[in-house]
Amino acid sequence: MYVSQIQPSNKALEFIDKRILDDSYRGTESSQHNRYDMAEIYDILTIMDRYSPNKALMRIRDTDLSKRPQNTPDEAIYARFCENVKVKVGKGTQDSIRKNIFVDIHRMGLIDRYDGDKRRLDAFDGGSVKYVSLSDDGIKFIKSSLLNRAYIFTKALDKLLGGYIELALSMLNERDLGQISKYEFIFFVSAVDTETSFSIDMNQCVELIKSYSLLSRTQQRAVIETLKQRLQPRLYSGNKTKQRDWHNWQNKIDQVYHLFKQSPYFDVSGADKDILTLSTRKVVTKAGETLDLPKRSIAEKFAYFKAHGGVTKTSGYELHHVVPLSWSESPEQYKLFDTWKNMVYIDAYTHAKITQNRNRNVNMTANGEGFILADFSGNEVKLIKDRTILYNIINQPIMLDKNRDLLTTVS
Repeated sequence: MYVSQIQPSNKALEFIDKRILDDSYRGTESSQHNRYDMAEIYDILTIMDRYSPNKALMRIRDTDLSKRPQNTPDEAIYARFCENVKVKVGKGTQDSIRKNIFVDIHRMGLIDRYDGDKRRLDAFDGGSVKYVSLSDDGIKFIKSSLLNRAYIFTKALDKLLGGYIELALSMLNERDLGQISKYEFIFFVSAVDTETSFSIDMNQCVELIKSYSLLSRTQQRAVIETLKQRLQPRLYSGNKTKQRDWHNWQNKIDQVYHLFKQSPYFDVSGADKDILTLSTRKVVTKAGETLDLPKRSIAEKFAYFKAHGGVTKTSGYELHHVVPLSWSESPEQYKLFDTWKNMVYIDAYTHAKITQNRNRNVNMTANGEGFILADFSGNEVKLIKDRTILYNIINQPIMLDKNRDLLTTVS
């Protein structure tokens, strides 16, 4: 027991204690130790395009400077690239760029990495990396206007963070949450649809946040101070998996909130930059239309239920954008994605499977009276009418047509 005694029978505190007992208490792997903003990534990729234009492969160092201080002749371009990054961005060594920055940028989809045989590596797999190149999205990112660049960067962040952008949009848009504090994100939001013993759905998450809000400010401070004191690696025996580390757990979400600030969808405020809200900024499209993007899906949510007459809000089901809003690369594309024709009302278990696949199940095909949602690697999730999806079958061809149209706009 860690914090339950602060307010006995409080469901939120009981959940926190349960979560900490799991060796995966910090949740899914994501960026943690790097601090950068969109402008810095833009500068790094622009310099990379200068030294390896047209997506040419750049040979990088694969041994730490401490073990081999000198570069080999085929690493000379990489050395000059790193020197230019250091001058322009003000940080970055050959080792830190290779071991940290390149890892994150690859997971964003903005570069590709290759092994010694020049075979492209998966962004989330291990393996010895010998070469890097800009990806198609990386080229698009550095060639775009400043506004569209912000949307492309947000799409990249969602890949890096394992769907946190899309999750936060859903929580703030559709769950009547005006804001999400950093600690609420640490304890509850980061548990949504995880492959852990403490996995919860979005409705359960909201209930836990409400339970946590019933605590007084003094009690909430006591929760944090107790965890700071008790979750210290030196107090645990065994390896890092068996240890608990509050600093690393909080640092992970500190990085998430730092990256949220780079998105046009959110504002991060408060004295400690710990309050996440939907952005109040408006954007103007190329056609001159002014859009207040994050709030639009509320209207489209109601449009879904109206279009599927007879379908009503049902416990255990969640509204899901097939092509995620976070994949938008411009305000115009966001508006295209944010339509009831791109939504499905599915059960929480199925929604969790899609989330765990990083929202990549975007290809919709008919399956009798239901659908199959597949990613581009063939991984499928079946939506069975009146079981795992609630909708009016009369709209099946409309939804399939819209999905085909939207996928032509997705890179």
